[in-house]
Amino acid sequence: YESRVEQRDYLAFNTASGKGAGSTKALQDPAFRDAIGYAIDQKAIVDRAYRGHADPGVGIVMPVAADYYSDLSDIRRRFDLAEAGRRLDAAGYRDTNGDGVREDKEGKSLQLELITGKASGVSEIPIAAVQLVAGWLGQIGIPVSVTQLDSGALTARTTAPTDGGGSWDLLIASNWLSSSPHDLLVLGSSKSIGLTNRSYWTNEKFDALLTEVDRTVDLKRSQELVDQAARLIYAEAPYIILSHPLTLGAYRKDCFQGWGPEDAISDWSYFPFDRLRPI
Repeated sequence: YESRVEQRDYLAFNTASGKGAGSTKALQDPAFRDAIGYAIDQKAIVDRAYRGHADPGVGIVMPVAADYYSDLSDIRRRFDLAEAGRRLDAAGYRDTNGDGVREDKEGKSLQLELITGKASGVSEIPIAAVQLVAGWLGQIGIPVSVTQLDSGALTARTTAPTDGGGSWDLLIASNWLSSSPHDLLVLGSSKSIGLTNRSYWTNEKFDALLTEVDRTVDLKRSQELVDQAARLIYAEAPYIILSHPLTLGAYRKDCFQGWGPEDAISDWSYFPFDRLRPI
């Protein structure tokens, strides 16, 4: 069987300024990050890296969170390398000397380091997904070097800049929390920088929406707040959500009864194992 779970695979930009910042101020520019979003083909990642066993990423809310999920169809970016190039040009990131590499606004050639690695508590991201992302960025004039790290080194590099983290450019990693409204939005929380917020992005309006979500019990109002926050962080693009991998498994219907809906299996509950009975 295949089960949808709460994992989010993402490309994060190091948006820090000052201590822990990346190699170029372009990473702090929402227009630069937005343009990169047009160079990422989530469907190709699902088809080629996951062999179909994933859902393509859109916003920070994953499909299994049915009460809050939206495909953001009215603002969703579509894969288009030419459009990515046009947006980079318009934002001031051009290849002015014709060497095939774009320069930032300080006139420095862009050469980005992408770090990745296997973290505990999540399903591993196929290296093919990393290679695809690096390849697409290279095609639009942004060379990328990939650094593969073990879990400890990855945690150390992505901890808060105040604790010695940072000084990387791009990160491909995963997050697997519950589908509660708070956990859906924690990727953008300024209180979680270096923990679940590994882009180091801060936004006062987003934080205010998260605070209101945390004290809201009405489902409809909670849905409205989550949607506002999801749209805000999508537009600012500190993350590009790549995919939501499916969990694959098998079970014995001839030995046990009580198996429930496949999508209900989660690391955040004992279901369905708390209600199985031997036949």
